[in-house]
Amino acid sequence: MPKQFLEVGGKPIIIHTMEHFARHPKVDAIVVACKADWIGYLNELIEAFNVPKVKAVVPGGANGFDSIHNGVMATAEFSKDPEDIILICDGVRPMLSEELITNCIKDTKKYKTAVPVTPSIDSLLYSEDGETCGKSYQRSTMYITQAPQGYTMERILWAHEEAYKRGITNPVSSSELFIELGEKV
Repeated sequence: MPKQFLEVGGKPIIIHTMEHFARHPKVDAIVVACKADWIGYLNELIEAFNVPKVKAVVPGGANGFDSIHNGVMATAEFSKDPEDIILICDGVRPMLSEELITNCIKDTKKYKTAVPVTPSIDSLLYSEDGETCGKSYQRSTMYITQAPQGYTMERILWAHEEAYKRGITNPVSSSELFIELGEKV
């Protein structure tokens, strides 16, 4: 069973995550990309837990990037304003706060892109072969990305179009995609 469907406190983790967005006054719609074999079950959960604002549940892709792409494209079907804000979040974030979502929306309005981060408290090493490390990074300059990440519709559509043009097929997150495209986040 995918981890987002595991139960915590009598409810699947993905429902906890979705409810944070559904309750937020600035969130108008929810689109979920889901493994194709689990869409029926997710739709049953959405109905059973009466999660409002869900506009679509779409098939995920071969990897996280493709799943995000499918969700972005589904959102673009009804979100026509290039300044609309899209928040991208994985389904395993049951502890999201309203404040984090609010700040992400506010910062996306201001900067067109918003990626919440926390300072790294761990030392980081780089390995090219997975067995030995040849480079270390100063902890004071490292940050760990959080979710959700916010983008204007215009920016995220541009990034996905550029990714396919340039053959970028598997960034771990949307923030990584923007960095690979030479953009600051």
